[in-house]
Amino acid sequence: MKLSQRAVHLGGREVQEFTLANDRGTELVCLNLGCTVTRLLAPDRHGHRENILFGFHQQEQYAHNTPYFGAVVGRVAGRIQGAGFSLRGRAYSLEKNDGENTLHSGSQNFTTALWNAYPEVRSQEVSVHFRHFSPDGEGGFPGNVNIEVVYTLDNTDAWTITYRATSDQTTPLNPTHHAYFNLSGETIENHLLNLHSDRFLELDGQAIPTGKLLPVEGTVFDFRTARALKSGLTSEHPQIHKVNGGYDHPFVLTTRFAREAVLSDPTSGRVLVVDTDAPSLVVYTGNHLPEKHRAICLEAQGFPDAVHHEAFPSVLVEAGREWVSRTRYTLETLM
Repeated sequence: MKLSQRAVHLGGREVQEFTLANDRGTELVCLNLGCTVTRLLAPDRHGHRENILFGFHQQEQYAHNTPYFGAVVGRVAGRIQGAGFSLRGRAYSLEKNDGENTLHSGSQNFTTALWNAYPEVRSQEVSVHFRHFSPDGEGGFPGNVNIEVVYTLDNTDAWTITYRATSDQTTPLNPTHHAYFNLSGETIENHLLNLHSDRFLELDGQAIPTGKLLPVEGTVFDFRTARALKSGLTSEHPQIHKVNGGYDHPFVLTTRFAREAVLSDPTSGRVLVVDTDAPSLVVYTGNHLPEKHRAICLEAQGFPDAVHHEAFPSVLVEAGREWVSRTRYTLETLM
C-alpha cells in the first residue's frame, strides 16, 4: 500500500493532491478541493489499467468544477424546488442557480471548499480523511455543520466513501459523490446496468421529483436484469425527454449494501459494483455535457427535494446527533 502527496496550484489556491495505491496496482488520485477524485485506474480483463473517470482534460479546470466532476456535492445534493424550504416554522431561502430552483446547494457548496486532509496508511488499506466546517447560514442552510469524508482504497480493489457529520441545529443534509464513470473510453451506450430497484421518482419539467414513485416494470427504467443503456438513451419515454434525452432519475433501492448497482462493459470486461446504505441511487447519463452520454454517474443519496415531500425518507440531521453513511465502489472484471 502506498500514499503520496503533493501541492498543486488551481485557480490561485494551493491544493493538496493525494495518490492512493494498493498492492494490485490500482490507483485513486484525489484533491482536497471538493474531495475531488480525478483518476481511478481500473484493470480490464487483460490486466491493462486505464482511468475510468470522466473529467477535465487539464487539472487547472478543476478550479471551476461546474459539472461537479468527481466531487463531493452538498450540503444537499440535487434540486430544491423554489430555492427554499420551511423547517419547524421557519422559512429558509437558498440561492437560485438552476432557474428558480437550487441545484447542489448553490455556489457555496462542498465542491468549492478546501477541506483539511489527513492521510493514513495501513497494511491492507490507504485512506484520506477530509474534514470541513460549514458555518450556520452557508448557502442559506441552518446549523454549524462539521463533516468528515473518508476515502479508503483496499487490496480488494474497493474504494469506500464514509460520511460522518454533526450539526448544532436540525438541518437538511444529503451529500453525494458525483463521479462520472466510463469503463470503455467510448460512449456509455453499450454499458450494461443492473439495479436493485423496482420504482423510480417521477420528475417534472424542471427535473424535480413530483412526489410520485413510478414502477419500472415494462419501461426503459427496468434494470432489474442487466441491459444496455442505449435503448433508454434513445427512448421516446416522456420521462427521458424531460431530462434532455437520457437518465437523470433517482431509483428507489430495495436492498442495502448488497450490490445495489452493477455497471459493466462487455468489450473491456471492466465491472463496477456499487454497495450503499443510501435509500436511492441517482443515475445520470451526462445529458447536458458537451460530449453527451460519454459518462454515467451513480449517485448514492437520499431522495432529492425531500424537504418538500413528507412521504420521502427524511434528510434531516437532528441537532447533536451524528449522521453516518457509506458507499463502496468495487472494481471487478468479466472473464
